[in-house]
Amino acid sequence: MGPPCGPGGGPIAIYRIGTGPNCGGVYDPSAIVSGSDGALWFVNNGSIGRMTTSGAVTLYSGRDDSATSITAGPDGALWFTSDISDAIGRIATSGTVTVYPTNGRVADITAGPDGALWFFGSFPPASGGASYVGRITTAGLITTHVIPSFAGSDSNLIVGPDGNLWFAHANYNPATGFIGRITTTGVVTTYPDPSGGNPDDITVGPDGALWFIDAYYPSGNSAIGRITTAGVFTNFYSGPNIDPISGIDGGIAAGSDGAVWFTEGIPYSPSSLPNEIGSIGRITTAGVVTTYTAPGVYDPTSITAGPDGAMWFTNFGSDTIGRVTTP
Repeated sequence: MGPPCGPGGGPIAIYRIGTGPNCGGVYDPSAIVSGSDGALWFVNNGSIGRMTTSGAVTLYSGRDDSATSITAGPDGALWFTSDISDAIGRIATSGTVTVYPTNGRVADITAGPDGALWFFGSFPPASGGASYVGRITTAGLITTHVIPSFAGSDSNLIVGPDGNLWFAHANYNPATGFIGRITTTGVVTTYPDPSGGNPDDITVGPDGALWFIDAYYPSGNSAIGRITTAGVFTNFYSGPNIDPISGIDGGIAAGSDGAVWFTEGIPYSPSSLPNEIGSIGRITTAGVVTTYTAPGVYDPTSITAGPDGAMWFTNFGSDTIGRVTTP
């Protein structure tokens, strides 16, 4: 028996991507972002999806068979990475896809502070396999800056309030995570997480600081963290998971309500999977946490502020897109 497709409840609405009899295991939606056309755009297993704020879905195919990240570009189009095709993709709001091959695998992508797109990448083993941060202009010109290769995994790139690129880095075994800062010339500075956690996703908060998910699975603990551009950390929660149903392992984004929102996915080692697994969290800049769940919220991953003032999120485990209204 698969996960529930919905119908949501309370402030949460659930919208199905497909129309088949089952939920889960078909589309696997992950990253989501608001587009310049007033719709939500997201990456699926095999397509790029577009959803209106009323829930109408259009799927676009192309060389996006393994898209992992998507962002709104400065040219009004959506830009995405494909880590199997080793390419950067551009999809216009009309659905036209253009592909720009890269040298090696690529991961997260974001609109930079200079009118270009920036992304993580790694050169192929034959070229040394070094990690790099790449820059692609809207005309498709790519340049790369080799950066230190750290054990673990880097999450999303974002532009910080200081005009530099910031990212979260997790290394679970041992737990040596950090927050990283990259200038547009490729200079990297790292800030070790003093909580011993593993920063997993990062966003710019409404208070001008960086807020991140701090997953620390070796002990089952998780938290929401904050770091200033000067490198000063605050840990707003530590101990058992914020939501006893599920740990924090997903996305984080600032809302239009002056709070920060995040997704809480499936636990690290669940002994059973109830019908409602995962929730949406909200944390104020003072550290007050509220959680929301409903039928159909199943392994939520990415979250973004929508054009309608609500928060929209992907449910990886149930092939749905969720919407939660802000207070």
